[in-house]
Amino acid sequence: MRWIVNMLRYFIDSFSRLTGAIHPTQLVLISLSLASTLGYGLSSLGRVAFKILMAVSWTLLILFTVKELLHI
Repeated sequence: MRWIVNMLRYFIDSFSRLTGAIHPTQLVLISLSLASTLGYGLSSLGRVAFKILMAVSWTLLILFTVKELLHI
């Protein structure tokens, strides 16, 4: 149990440092992507909706990240 708590603390600390370097739109897309992926994994009723949301959000995240890296 202590190991899980330490991993969560490390994740939160790393995430808080990372959020300072991430564009706010990218942060929203990351959250949406992770939430839709988690929802797809846990849902048995709305799998099609979560699959569509997951595909769209991950695609937008990738496109936005590439755009930021290339400064387009």
